[in-house]
Amino acid sequence: IRSFACLPACISLVGFSSFRGVLDTVTPVKISLLSNVFHAVLDPILMFALAQGVRGAAMSTLASEVIAAIAYLVILCRRNMLVF
Repeated sequence: IRSFACLPACISLVGFSSFRGVLDTVTPVKISLLSNVFHAVLDPILMFALAQGVRGAAMSTLASEVIAAIAYLVILCRRNMLVF
């Protein structure tokens, strides 16, 4: 399950680096905060409340990586830093 987070993690790394390259350090911190709060809330729910254990931790990590990647892509497109 964790291996599915490879592409979102790479997108997050590129997004983080892009904002650092234009001297914007606030946006990556906000995205990281959103992703980490989501992970902190979802992790115990999946691990303990739904009795998923390690699988729940992996799904929580995957979900938070996907959220961060989507946030980076949306903001990069809105600021015309990424063009398809």
